[in-house]
Amino acid sequence: MGTCNPHLAVLTANQFAAAYRGFFHQTVNYLRASGSNAERAEEIAQAAWARGWECREQLRDVSAVQSWVCTIARNLRHMDFRKARTMQNLTETAATIQPDTRPLYLQQILRPLPKPDRSLLLATYIDGRTSGELGAQLGISPVAVRVRVARAKSSVRKYLSGLRSPGRDTLEAHAPPPASPLSHRAAAARAS
Repeated sequence: MGTCNPHLAVLTANQFAAAYRGFFHQTVNYLRASGSNAERAEEIAQAAWARGWECREQLRDVSAVQSWVCTIARNLRHMDFRKARTMQNLTETAATIQPDTRPLYLQQILRPLPKPDRSLLLATYIDGRTSGELGAQLGISPVAVRVRVARAKSSVRKYLSGLRSPGRDTLEAHAPPPASPLSHRAAAARAS
């Protein structure tokens, strides 16, 4: 039949234990040299040797156990770095996300208007549609659109002035001012 090659035998528990005792610290040093801190290198090395133990039947060359476990450790280190980088990106992203309350504030301001006036103001100032476009859609002249927009803005100004009266609970106390063209134009109209 031929002679048996001792390097192709399945790794026994005693052989694996001896390899662990002999090479564990070298695995930790390999990971530290690759950029892991001491604590993390030891955790990854432990995980690599545990994974090696679980999959020891796959290793056929007993003399290659050290390089095999170091390969497992390198892969685990790469996974660890990717996970840490992903967590850092998620943390940075979560720290920069600020909820935009302007749409809610705008809804509160426009709530007292009839739906057609609300839609007209939103189409003009949020969607950026011209009075010509809206006039063609509604079947009225662009001048009629501008008159309706002016009346709707006047209604909003009256509503807001009522909220700013002394002793009344104001929307401004609960939300930031909206950063929409509507608010800037309304403020300019009030100032003039």
